[in-house]
Amino acid sequence: MPIKGTTRRVIEVHGTDSCFFEKAVLYVRPECFPIEDTSLAREARRYTAMLSDSAEEVRREYRRERILKILLRVTIGLAAAAVILGIYAFSL
Repeated sequence: MPIKGTTRRVIEVHGTDSCFFEKAVLYVRPECFPIEDTSLAREARRYTAMLSDSAEEVRREYRRERILKILLRVTIGLAAAAVILGIYAFSL
């Protein structure tokens, strides 16, 4: 297997404000050189914040699905109980 030696600029962003990920590793495109470190850091923070917002949306969707499943189970249980009580009341 050939080994390819390339020089790439990598940025690690710690504190991603995500409950899933503690850090993000971003590879800077070679055509973006040279760029100021402050501009690069600002863009990296902006990008990871956008990803964090997406993760929050996924968490909300997961919670919503979970609540809907619970409500469906409760509804089915109540319907089954109503049918059983109806049958019992009819047999009296």
